[in-house]
Amino acid sequence: MEFNPENRPGQFLKNITVISNSDTKNDYIKHTEKLTIKGNVIAEKNKLRSRIGDLRLKDKFLKFEKIKDSRVVIDSLEIQNASVTPLKIVAGELPELLKIRNNPLLLQPRERSYLIIELDPRHKKDYGEISLFLPLKLISEDQEKEAKLRISANIEEDFSDLSEENLQNAPRISFTETEIEMGKIKKNEEKKINIEFRNKGKRNLSIRSVNVQHGFKVIDFDKEVAPDGTGIIEIVFQSSFLTREMIKNITVISNDPENPVQVITLKGTGIIN
Repeated sequence: MEFNPENRPGQFLKNITVISNSDTKNDYIKHTEKLTIKGNVIAEKNKLRSRIGDLRLKDKFLKFEKIKDSRVVIDSLEIQNASVTPLKIVAGELPELLKIRNNPLLLQPRERSYLIIELDPRHKKDYGEISLFLPLKLISEDQEKEAKLRISANIEEDFSDLSEENLQNAPRISFTETEIEMGKIKKNEEKKINIEFRNKGKRNLSIRSVNVQHGFKVIDFDKEVAPDGTGIIEIVFQSSFLTREMIKNITVISNDPENPVQVITLKGTGIIN
């Protein structure tokens, strides 16, 4: 009998039931004995808790906080070879925005190091919350294993170089409503919603992205709107995700330097029965 203490720090108490025919007078009667095993697992200091095969990691997820679209950012993820043989880490086919600076990386048995991860939003103008997967190949003497790390970031447009004149002549986004009532919605009913907006600025307004919550889908939206022009964002609510009281947010990101991120709230009542 053995006990695996991995990822189980602290005190433990386990019960074991043993059934036998140890009653010599009545050997046909089963005899039950309960044993208790207790102990205390001392946590290893600075142990990396996540694991993929022979690779230990501080986490399988790395989050870049708010970053500007004009600059490269670098972060690191602590890792360790948990095996008794060398481990080679090689990046797979990476998304356009990502790069591993120390690729490939060879770790000796029990060696600790860092994956140095670079995110360059200049390559692709994605805005708002993005989520990417970083594929890895873990190669040891007797096997090759594929792994994925999740990378997220919140990318914002950099308006810091705009002059005072450019700021005064910049586009300005204005919504007809920032809180929309969808009314009563039946199950399996599709509800189409048009969100209207106007460019009150002096230069063209560009809609960078429209991000919706679970249950909504973006059909289309006007990506460029001239000064004093109007635009529409078309979305649909798929009521297979119905709840009785619904409050959902739509996030619209534009090149308005004063209000680049606008949140529109949609409310509705689901008719479940």
